[in-house]
Amino acid sequence: MTLGRPPVPVLERLWSHSSVDSKGCWVWKGHVSPSTGYSAIWHQGTNRLIHRVSYEIHKGPIPEGLSIDHLCRNRVCWNPEHLEAVTIKVNIQRGVHRNQNVGKSHCKRGHEFTTGNTYKSPSSPNNRVCRTCVSDQHRKKYQEKIHAL
Repeated sequence: MTLGRPPVPVLERLWSHSSVDSKGCWVWKGHVSPSTGYSAIWHQGTNRLIHRVSYEIHKGPIPEGLSIDHLCRNRVCWNPEHLEAVTIKVNIQRGVHRNQNVGKSHCKRGHEFTTGNTYKSPSSPNNRVCRTCVSDQHRKKYQEKIHAL
């Protein structure tokens, strides 16, 4: 026997902390994790990501091996029409942060990313490194060392 008030249905709890924006996103207004940008709610005995709960309620179980992609790119949106089950690879390829660097033709100091001027970072293989910038940094450190003697 459970004491206290009866549990509030999950959709009622979600809507009590949400609003609809001009793009049709169902925007969670409660706590958002500062490290991930996602929100969670207590559901079925555990903390669950809101967009995943919404997908399961409205569309059914999430197929094994798939993740939920926000088509609207809004991590606090839980509108099931804005959610799609896709592979992790597809989700990453669609991601804003990845795509903003893929199309860059020059480094932040203006040097062109050519085959001869670019290499992959050993510590982060998805990042391109500008050889000209690295050479300039080494030269600057050497000059500072020489002048300190």
